[in-house]
Amino acid sequence: MISVRIATVNDIPLICMLGRQTFYETYAAYNSAEDMLQYVNTYYTDEKLFQEFEEERSIFLIAVGDDVATGFAKMRTAKKQPELAEKKQIEIERIYVLQQFHGLKIGYALMTSCEEKAKEMHYEVIWLGVWKKNLSAIRFYEKAGFEIFGEQIFRLGADEQTDWLMKKELK
Repeated sequence: MISVRIATVNDIPLICMLGRQTFYETYAAYNSAEDMLQYVNTYYTDEKLFQEFEEERSIFLIAVGDDVATGFAKMRTAKKQPELAEKKQIEIERIYVLQQFHGLKIGYALMTSCEEKAKEMHYEVIWLGVWKKNLSAIRFYEKAGFEIFGEQIFRLGADEQTDWLMKKELK
């Protein structure tokens, strides 16, 4: 049984571990070791995550199955997309599941929890960025009801990559 809970600052070391491992599992085959190391050492440190908890109006969710953390998601309200300016919007900045747990509907549980939390907070649209080359993630988001509405540049170390921007209207 998978459950999803809101993370607290006490979960920062766990989120660091999950973030580093899932990011490597997802992107290491496509990027240089230097770029990968720079990214995780910038965004998955206790200090950085503490800042995100405190300053960026972020919400972290952790998926747990059989007392084992299997994945996490991060939503934030600090970044806005001009194309969605007429709507109250929230971003899913990260949603990752440990590779060994893929296929167990954990991503679906995290996505559902993100949507429920966003609705609770009266958001009208939820959006995210996904690397254009991550076809399995794009299919997952499309199945969840997201549609492409634009693109943005994502910088991974020295490499500029293009992400699709995807959105879903919340009802």
